[in-house]
Amino acid sequence: MASQTTPPKQKKWAATFSYFFVGKLREGIVASSRVDDFALEVYETSACWSGLLNDDAQSTSVLSQIPGLYRKLQESSDNKAATSESLTRSQTVAILQALHLLRLHHPSQMEFRAHLNSSDMVPAVYRLHVFNVAAALRRNTYTRLASLTDPSSHPLLRDLPKDAIHIKALLASFGRIRDLARPQAWRCIHAAYREVSAKEEVGRWLSRSLLLKRGPKQLSEWMELKSKSGEAAKKPGDGGGGWTFIRQIKGKS
Repeated sequence: MASQTTPPKQKKWAATFSYFFVGKLREGIVASSRVDDFALEVYETSACWSGLLNDDAQSTSVLSQIPGLYRKLQESSDNKAATSESLTRSQTVAILQALHLLRLHHPSQMEFRAHLNSSDMVPAVYRLHVFNVAAALRRNTYTRLASLTDPSSHPLLRDLPKDAIHIKALLASFGRIRDLARPQAWRCIHAAYREVSAKEEVGRWLSRSLLLKRGPKQLSEWMELKSKSGEAAKKPGDGGGGWTFIRQIKGKS
């Protein structure tokens, strides 16, 4: 039986098409000044797609308009009570905006804190988790940050189907927070140790400390990258698992 796995290029094309289609829907909503549940869903979905495709400019634009839509809907006398699905989606988008601000203004967290403190869309348990992510980022506690941004860690991830666009956007946002912290995590490890092993328990610790995905593949790719940049070298006769860190001597190029 043939594999049903969608090729990466086809997935990327489908994502780009969906992003474009939702963007066109949003343009139509703006032109008609429409304010209802459908308009809100389009904006929230657009915010998720722009986050998923790493479009910071579009994310900033769309996310900044969503709170105004919330207010207008709340003021509408014919607005129905939010369904469980729409409420969870709105909570996810509010978290996405907080994480977007956290990453965009790093190392400052003023904009992030102002948004999260003023948002009434994020329940206390979700809010605490996101604040803990920010604290771990600020304090450079990388293994804790890795744990807090793990796909299984956030309580909201238990409330949405894993294939939902909102979950995918949230995971992508956590991934970019990890990417943001990784260079400094590497500098700390590089300065503190002369050599490391990428094998077994030490390798798992190194992966967590560098906020890499579980498994040896990404760690191996990271170390190979650092080998090419002259920051690490494979230890001879160690079965490929050991690495020596190379430090530039001050005053020499």
